[in-house]
Amino acid sequence: MEKKYENLRQKTVFDFCDDPKILQQVFWDYGYTPEKKAVLKKICEESITDKAVSFEDLADITENEDLRKAVESEFKEILKEYHSVFNE
Repeated sequence: MEKKYENLRQKTVFDFCDDPKILQQVFWDYGYTPEKKAVLKKICEESITDKAVSFEDLADITENEDLRKAVESEFKEILKEYHSVFNE
């Protein structure tokens, strides 16, 4: 089934992935467990930066070029600002 990578600002990675092993990699800094799913989803809904970074990580981990392009298009400025912190 083809996934629709439109309106990503209204979605979270949980709309595209339910594999605990992948989600553990996406949310490694939060210590993902299935019990934390609701909390992590809320964080992504409330923080555009966490949402963008989690989508970017999901695209990288799954090597999904369609998702990567959609994420880069949708969150370009947010990701640029986020990554600039690490490049200083």
